[in-house]
Amino acid sequence: MIQNLLREGDVVVDWASAEALSVLHGDSFFILDLERIASNAKEILTAFRTWHPATQLAYPYKANHLPDVCRVVDGLGLYAVVASEMELWLALRLGVPANPYREQGLLTGLKQGFLWP
Repeated sequence: MIQNLLREGDVVVDWASAEALSVLHGDSFFILDLERIASNAKEILTAFRTWHPATQLAYPYKANHLPDVCRVVDGLGLYAVVASEMELWLALRLGVPANPYREQGLLTGLKQGFLWP
């Protein structure tokens, strides 16, 4: 049944492998395919730019704020959208440049504490 849900290139982790990873990394961990994340982002950007060449995508850190994911999407030129102090701290720490959407959703007091280009 699961074979019907799989796409080419999908990674399947069996229970024994998950248990072994848990022993190494603790009970809570992520398995990420950064190449797939990059490929998906490039695919959607290409699709949009086919019709609208000036398209600029933005990535909301609240979707997944793991530093490696944020580095990948930043490396592809996607804008960062931060909605909390922690997300802003992460963007600044990673050296993500300011953009028109980066501070979207931040509290008024936080906005007043920073100068945006």
